[in-house]
Amino acid sequence: MKTVLLSLFTSKNLTHGSRFRGSVFLVLVLLSFFGCKDTYEINEELLRCNYRLYEGFRLSELDVKQFDDNGIPLQYEAAFTVLLNTNQDYNPAKKGREVIYFTQPNGPKHQAWYWRVKGKQEKSLVLPLSFKKQQWYVIDFSHRSCHTDNLFFYFENNGEVRSFHENVRCEFRQ
Repeated sequence: MKTVLLSLFTSKNLTHGSRFRGSVFLVLVLLSFFGCKDTYEINEELLRCNYRLYEGFRLSELDVKQFDDNGIPLQYEAAFTVLLNTNQDYNPAKKGREVIYFTQPNGPKHQAWYWRVKGKQEKSLVLPLSFKKQQWYVIDFSHRSCHTDNLFFYFENNGEVRSFHENVRCEFRQ
């Protein structure tokens, strides 16, 4: 795919102006693949991202069956799952948020973002889950069928949080 993109923008059929625009586009594409890293701060009170969240996510308490060589969950089942949803009809939800609170409502008038236990209809303004010490959790930000975006985190006995971000984009081959 990278070879195809490079050959598209270096073709002799392009004029000087369109070659420049094509080069700018290529740089932006390459930066999006290689240069930008999502970062997170997480604790018992909140999740802070270095970008805006416009959609909700799935947060699961894990029953880990196997760990990888780095001690990160490799095989696991979701023991309990909650969903953070947005009310798209409420305008502030469309602006997105960089901070999601677990122990207090999110957003003005608390109408834009709400929690829901998977499989149930009741809405909650605060996270309907209490974090446990020595327990693994995962936040699944994945919204596309060929993209994995998971934040694994673990609460140590001393209150520190260990985390690992897994962000994998699929490559299509012809």
